[in-house]
Amino acid sequence: MRYGLHPLLRKMWSLIGTRVIAPVNRRFKWGYVFGAIEVDGNGSEFLYTDGLGKDMDAAFIHQISKSAPEKMHVIIGDGAGFHHKEGQDHQEALPENVRILTLPPYSPELNPIEKLWDIVKDVICTVNWKDLAHLEKQMTAVLKSWWEKADGFGSLFTNSYLRTELNATGRHFRSLRF
Repeated sequence: MRYGLHPLLRKMWSLIGTRVIAPVNRRFKWGYVFGAIEVDGNGSEFLYTDGLGKDMDAAFIHQISKSAPEKMHVIIGDGAGFHHKEGQDHQEALPENVRILTLPPYSPELNPIEKLWDIVKDVICTVNWKDLAHLEKQMTAVLKSWWEKADGFGSLFTNSYLRTELNATGRHFRSLRF
């Protein structure tokens, strides 16, 4: 997710006939956060970066791999140009315990992390942040409130397409070889 000092404006409530005035201080400084959450809701990894590229994506993939080296990690990617994809020439750079499933184009509703980014954006929108450090501190507080919950990020998957499909194919998934 991209975030920055240029305010993210969302709809605001007001009294009828009252014009809403949102503070805007246009500054063009950006940061990016990579995120991965476990489908069962009990784990997560995040990485703040100052740019996008294959090198940043590789660093995040290695971070995920090292979080539990004994487990197989299946990453659901959205197919952005800077993301690694299964079977491409970049595959040799990926750790042995990582596989990547790429979603079809224009299907953010299938990517569970998008729900989390929308929650984060609701908290950080319409605020003139002093600098990126203050913004990142607030974003980390929002993320921390989720990873400290008993069910973690699991509630993001309630009645979702992904949970339904994984539950239906779970026993077959263990036998897949990549």
